[in-house]
Amino acid sequence: MEVFRSGDGRLRLGWRLLLFVMLTAALTWTLALLLPAGVLWGSVALLVGSVASGLWLLHLEGRPASELGFPLTGAAEGLLKGLALGVAVGLAAACSGGLGGLERVARMVEGYEDLVAAGERLGEAREKC
Repeated sequence: MEVFRSGDGRLRLGWRLLLFVMLTAALTWTLALLLPAGVLWGSVALLVGSVASGLWLLHLEGRPASELGFPLTGAAEGLLKGLALGVAVGLAAACSGGLGGLERVARMVEGYEDLVAAGERLGEAREKC
């Protein structure tokens, strides 16, 4: 009975998970020491540590990076779909009242008639959506 490997020669799930957590923690900790302090840089360190650990474990078993969710084929199509979805969500937010705040801010600032006029035009455009 093999403790570390399954019948098909792959590392067993529990050992893979343990290695992933240990490698990710070590890489994240090392990167956090090298990068500036802060939530953003801590997140970058965790992301890089996680992806590097996953890719290294896949490499050990001779599996492609696409099994981690990084396919190289069809990437342009996915990018275009994501961009289209982002534009659609942005337009929906604009038509639902997200731009009405500009009109209120413009009224609070004295002496900026152009900004007030732009806010009124955006308010009218919002009502037409």
